[in-house]
Amino acid sequence: MGTINVDNIKDGAGGENVHMAGAVLQVVQAIDTTQEANASNSYSTAISTSITPKFSDSKVLINVSGMATPDTNNQVGFKLLRGSTEIGSGTGASVQNYLFGIGTTQSDFEMTPFAHTHLDSPATTASTTYTLQYAALNGTAKLGGRADNTDNSGATTITLIEIGQ
Repeated sequence: MGTINVDNIKDGAGGENVHMAGAVLQVVQAIDTTQEANASNSYSTAISTSITPKFSDSKVLINVSGMATPDTNNQVGFKLLRGSTEIGSGTGASVQNYLFGIGTTQSDFEMTPFAHTHLDSPATTASTTYTLQYAALNGTAKLGGRADNTDNSGATTITLIEIGQ
């Protein structure tokens, strides 16, 4: 079997934007290490970041992760937005219509890890902001640590990966 060695691949115009299906074209990540609390069923921003796709037919793979602590007998609901448009959630109209959630009947001391992946088709080459929002559905929800103190903490992350088509 032969081997092809190259130092650089350029598009037909001599630029760096080679359009290859399945290729990772860029990766953007934001990390938040602060603890945040939401005592409302109104959604507030947990973390956000932007990506400028190189091609309008690219897909964006969104990975979010972190630690959440709902109060006893509470739920934390999460939503994902592209700009101001909610993506990936169901079609219901209540506050409990969310992308994913964490619930507990345990104590305020349990930090629950979360991770979610969503594949989006933004159909643009303009800068696009993705935002993870969260709300407490009955009490207080905390991200990045325990509900009772600030000693234990964990990062909340959002990673955007542009995939060529």
